[in-house]
Amino acid sequence: MFRLLKQKSLKEIFLGHKVVLGKAEQKLLQWIKGHPGRFRRQGGRAGRFVKLNLLHKGAGTVYLLPNKLTGHKAESLLLFEPEVKIQPGPDLYVYLSTKTAVRDSLGKIYNLGLLKGTAGGQSYVIRKNIRELQKYKSAVIYCKKFKVLFTYALLK
Repeated sequence: MFRLLKQKSLKEIFLGHKVVLGKAEQKLLQWIKGHPGRFRRQGGRAGRFVKLNLLHKGAGTVYLLPNKLTGHKAESLLLFEPEVKIQPGPDLYVYLSTKTAVRDSLGKIYNLGLLKGTAGGQSYVIRKNIRELQKYKSAVIYCKKFKVLFTYALLK
């Protein structure tokens, strides 16, 4: 628990933390919304976070796409819309999961690191080409400390 308090304050754990997309990420989000066909043709997928119960819930859309911010073909990006809200909690991590039924099992996961904030837009660079990520079916928010699923979004 002491390690967790070094990473996040009690206020962040219980009340959350708002984050904001940078200008380049905002432009990328506009491109996705303005060019849905091109987004899909380039391997892009999207999903909406779901409410599991009163304590474990999320809302908003997340996008998985080639990293157009750097242009590196060997990188992808997980991008949260500014309207995303995740129920605050301790030790929340962002994973990609090979499962669609993540309530039963996470399957194989790709760890993207600590959740940057529980409200607002954020992005995570993935050091893999978008084609290598086809086996991942869900974006997951998971409490590592207590081994609890908070929310997930099926990527379609």
